[in-house]
Amino acid sequence: MSKKLNIEELVRIRLDQAEITPSPGAWKGVQRKLRVKRFLRFDPGRFNLYHLSGLVVAGAVAVVLLSRDPAADGSATIRNPSTQPAESGVSSGEPAPGQVSPEADGNQGKGGLKKNRKDVGKIEGNHSEGKHPAGREPYAGEEAGEVTGEQHPEGTKEDARAVPQTLVTYFTASSLSGCAPLQVRFVNTSMNAVSFTWSFGTGETSSEASPHHTFGEPGRYTVTLRASGEDGMSELYSQVVEVFRVPVAGFEIEEGLEGPDGVGSFELMNYSTGAFSFAWDFPGQEKEIWSSNEFQPSLKTGEIPGQADKIRLVATNSQGCTDTAVMQIPVAAGSTARELKFPTAFNANHTGPSGGTYRPNDLRIDIFHPHFTEVPAAYHLQVFSRMGEMVFESRDIYTGWDGYIREQKAAGGVYLWIAEGTWENGSAFNMKGDVTLLWSDRRWP
Repeated sequence: MSKKLNIEELVRIRLDQAEITPSPGAWKGVQRKLRVKRFLRFDPGRFNLYHLSGLVVAGAVAVVLLSRDPAADGSATIRNPSTQPAESGVSSGEPAPGQVSPEADGNQGKGGLKKNRKDVGKIEGNHSEGKHPAGREPYAGEEAGEVTGEQHPEGTKEDARAVPQTLVTYFTASSLSGCAPLQVRFVNTSMNAVSFTWSFGTGETSSEASPHHTFGEPGRYTVTLRASGEDGMSELYSQVVEVFRVPVAGFEIEEGLEGPDGVGSFELMNYSTGAFSFAWDFPGQEKEIWSSNEFQPSLKTGEIPGQADKIRLVATNSQGCTDTAVMQIPVAAGSTARELKFPTAFNANHTGPSGGTYRPNDLRIDIFHPHFTEVPAAYHLQVFSRMGEMVFESRDIYTGWDGYIREQKAAGGVYLWIAEGTWENGSAFNMKGDVTLLWSDRRWP
C-alpha cells in the first residue's frame, strides 16, 4: 500500500540524501574560521591567548613600578615631621604652606624640583641626601636641621634618640687581696649609665660612682656593681675581694739565769699566734747591734745598748700579713739564790698531753713551770680554774702543767696558781698568781 507524501516531506528527504560538495575557496574559509574559534576557546589545559595576554599585562605593570622615579611624581616636600602627617603630599593645585611646588622645570622625568628664587634664593644639591641646601634658612613650618622625609642631619637630638646606647658595666679595684683591715678604692668605668648601686658583700651598700670601702674582717667578699641606663635597664658586674687574717704578736720578757761568767740574761717567751716567721730587734736601733729570727731567743744583758729600753717583735704569716708587739725591758735585779719565777702565760702543745716533765734549766713555753736557781727542799704547786676547780697539782718541781685535764685540752684563758714549800735552809715560801693558757697553731716536736 503506497503512502501519500506531501511536498514538504519529500523535499526534506531529498535534501537529506543529497551530497553537497563546497567549492575550494569556501572550504578554506570554513577551515580558517574553525582554527580561530579553537584558538580563542578557553582551555585550562593548553596555553592560549588568555594566558599570553595575562603575562603581557603583568610584565608591563612590573616594568612601570620598577622604573618609577619617586622624584618624578612631583610630590617632594620639605616639612616638619612632628606637625604634618607622614602621608601628606602636594596636591595638583597650589602648594601647601612650607612646601616646594612640584611643577616640572623641563626635566620632570628625572625628578627635578622647580627652584623658588623668591623664598630660598639659589638651591643647589640633592634634597634626597637629607641635608639643607647651603645658603638658605629653613622653610616655613620646618625646624632647623630637619629635611624631607624621616632623615635628620648628624648631631640632632632626634638622631641621638634613634641610635640605641649600649649599657656597659665594669669597674677596677686598687687591690683584690690583702691583710685586714683592707681599704679598697673602686674605679667605675661603666658606659651609658645614669645610676649605680654597690654591694660590698658585708651588708653595706653605696650609690657613689667610685666609692672607697674598708674590709675589717678576714674572708672572701663578692663586690657587685649594678649600673642602670636611661631606659631603666640594668646590668651587673662582680669581682671577689679576699681579706687575709692578721697574726697576733705577743711575748713576755723573763729574767733568765746567770751564765758561768756571771752575766745575766733575758728570756723572750714568744706567745704569738697565727705567725710563720719572727723578727726581734730594738726599735729605733740599728739591726747590727742585735736582732734575731729565732722563735724564742735569749738576750744577754751585756748585748743591750745603753740607749735601748724596748724590745720589738714582728710576727709574719704565710700571706705576708704582720703584727708587732713591743715591750719595755725590765731593770735587771740582782740574782737571788732562793727565788722562783713563774711565767704569766704559756702556749700548750697541740699534739697531745706530754705529762709536763722537763729538764733542769729547760725554758719550754708549752709547759707551765717555775724558773729557779736552787731546787727547794719541799714544793707543792696547784692550778685552779676561775670557778675554783683544781685542774692540776704537782709536788715535783720538774713536773709542770701541760694544759690538759684528764688528757683533754683545757679551755684557753686565765687560771690561778698557788706555790708553796721550803728551801734547804728551812725558810718557807708561799706564792700565788695567774697564768694565761694559749692554744696557737705552732706545733711542738
